[in-house]
Amino acid sequence: MTRTLPFAAALGLAALAAAPAQANLLINPGFESGLTGWTTSGNVFDISCAGIPPGCAPGGGSRIATLNDASLPNTGIGSASLSRAVTVPGPGTFAFGAVFSYATVLPAAGNFTQGQISLTVQGGGPSVTLGFDPNALASQFTISGFAGFSFTAWIPLSGTLAYAGPGPASLLLTISVQNATADNRLVLDVDNVFLRAVTVEVPEPAALALLGLGLVALAALRRAAPARA
Repeated sequence: MTRTLPFAAALGLAALAAAPAQANLLINPGFESGLTGWTTSGNVFDISCAGIPPGCAPGGGSRIATLNDASLPNTGIGSASLSRAVTVPGPGTFAFGAVFSYATVLPAAGNFTQGQISLTVQGGGPSVTLGFDPNALASQFTISGFAGFSFTAWIPLSGTLAYAGPGPASLLLTISVQNATADNRLVLDVDNVFLRAVTVEVPEPAALALLGLGLVALAALRRAAPARA
C-alpha cells in the first residue's frame, strides 16, 4: 500500500523550497538611461543596439554600452572602462555578470590584452576577475560588421564573489577592455549587467513548525504500519 506524504510535511517542504529571487543591486544596468550612474574612462558610449550587427542582447532593452568604440580610424585602439560602486550592508556572497559582444578586424588573432568584468571589495578584500581571451574566440567572430570589423554573438559571463569581512562594504564592479595593438583592434559591447546578493533562505518559524509536524506524522505512520511477513 502506498502512503501519501502528510499535508503538513508537504507544506513545510514547499515553504523551505520557496526562495524569492534577489533583486539587481545596480541602477540602470542595461544603459536604457544612457551612462547615468556609471563612471567611465576612455572611449565609452551608449548607443542604440538596433544599429550594431549583433542586434540587441536577449532580454535587453534598446540600448547598450560600447567600449573602445571611437570614430574611425581609432576604433578598437587603447583602453576603456565602465565602473560603479555599490554599498552592501555586510558579508555575503554576490553574483555578478553581463553579456558581451566582441568586435575586431579579421583575422581575429594577435596580442589582445583583455576584455573583462571584475568585482572587488574596496578598501581591501577579495576580488574576482572574469574574461574571455579574444584570441580563443577567433572562430566566433562570424557576424559581419563595418569597416572590416566582425562581431561575436552575445556571450554571457558571470561569477560569484564571497566576502566574509565586516560591513557595510563597498563593492566595485568594473567592465574594461585593454588593447594597445593597432593591428588587432578590439571593441567590447556590453548589456544586462547585474550584481545580486546570493542568500540562503532561513525558514520562518511557521514553516519549521509545519515541517516538524509532518515529520512527526511520518514517524507515526511508520509505527502504525503492519509488519511484513
